[in-house]
Amino acid sequence: MSTLRSVRRPVFPRRPALALVGGTALLGTVAAGLIGAAPAQAVAWPDKITNVSIVSSSPGTFTVRWSQSGKNTTGYRLETGLNPFSKTNSQMPYTGRHSHVFLIDKNARSFTFSASQLAAAGAPFGSGNQVYFRLSALNNTRTGTQARNWAYLQAGIPQAPSYRGETVRIGTFNVRTATGAGRAWPSRVVDVAKQLRYYNAEVYALQELNVGRADGKSGSLNGTQRQTQSLVSQLKRTGAGKYRLVRTTPYVSPDAKVNTQGERILYDSTRIRLLSNCPDTQPRHGWNSSCSIRLPIRSNDPSTMTRFAGYAKFQDKTTGKQFWFVSVHLDDRHTGSAANQRSLNALRGAQIAKVQSVINGLNTQHLPVIIAGDYNAWQNDRAGDASHDALVSAGYTDSYAASKVVRGQYATFNDFATTVKPGVNNFGTRLDKIMFRGFTGSATWNNVVKVTDTRRASDHNLVVSDLVY
Repeated sequence: MSTLRSVRRPVFPRRPALALVGGTALLGTVAAGLIGAAPAQAVAWPDKITNVSIVSSSPGTFTVRWSQSGKNTTGYRLETGLNPFSKTNSQMPYTGRHSHVFLIDKNARSFTFSASQLAAAGAPFGSGNQVYFRLSALNNTRTGTQARNWAYLQAGIPQAPSYRGETVRIGTFNVRTATGAGRAWPSRVVDVAKQLRYYNAEVYALQELNVGRADGKSGSLNGTQRQTQSLVSQLKRTGAGKYRLVRTTPYVSPDAKVNTQGERILYDSTRIRLLSNCPDTQPRHGWNSSCSIRLPIRSNDPSTMTRFAGYAKFQDKTTGKQFWFVSVHLDDRHTGSAANQRSLNALRGAQIAKVQSVINGLNTQHLPVIIAGDYNAWQNDRAGDASHDALVSAGYTDSYAASKVVRGQYATFNDFATTVKPGVNNFGTRLDKIMFRGFTGSATWNNVVKVTDTRRASDHNLVVSDLVY
């Protein structure tokens, strides 16, 4: 499967072009007449651009190609952003996040992004970010500038090399809490266990696998299983008794007012050795804070918004290689207020910074690190993707930057919809991510989802990636 994708997206009709005269934007001769000046000489329209396409070039980049006669054209402008943007649709931002403009010679009919140009566009190779772009033909004259836009917003992503070598399969799966609406957990756990067994990852990051009752009822256990324990039991019944949870009990005392403790780690005990000491309980208490990270909340948030991350150090029994692993579930709040969205985006950035700080302190041997889970943030969010950006800046790679991507056109969450549809420009929204540092690369990335399914295991999809040591 090609890692380069382009789907034309029609936009609303163009606004009348603005001629730039003496640094002032004038709308044709009408504006000139209103200020009592002589009409500016009309600037000729550049000829139309046709056949804009994205082609593979070499690993770490991609090329944009187009056709145009060159008539009335002094050059081209390629405007990029990390989310869709429009000059005519007021429901969309005027420019994309991390907006950048590249000016191209008039004789060119193609543009290949260099590594530095992709970084300037906010999509360095390994970030997993796609580049949204719009191409325009320009006619710059002494009396003004005229631009003719290609009518479609398009998007491309740097091509990944073909990675080879010893791999470890990693998965992340928000299995949805037992107390949520929809199919009850005792029914869904059967399907969750089947998927986990079938895709056979060495380590899974799980979210919303909570420590409350598996039947979803509130109150004390009264002899019933926890949701965590019920998954382990079902895996045994499914023939996957090799899987173990690093922790099955609460991270805090029962009277603590916190949000979710569902950030758990499941590993294949026949292929992976747990090196961390992560006891489930402590003397006279049925809980323990071992191998957990309390994530920050905003100063005005109640303690009930507190979340955790689970972590552990592992060793691959086949290769002997060791690595740190973290399961995260960042703040899930999103609102219609732009200011609040920015605040919550910053919070998710602070939560991932806390995870990095703790793991960096533990990782004195500078071993590889995997931080996987439900980030509750995505590239197309106008407010930003602070948690992802912070990890990329710290040298982490998004496993989506893989040699082979499977079903990347669909979102990683399905909301229990019977049918799912491709995302904007054929890129799906990715809330669920596997970020890594210290591995060679990602050989495969697989979004496990059926287009039509009346029996979804969760409102998120299982995401699996093969990382090359």
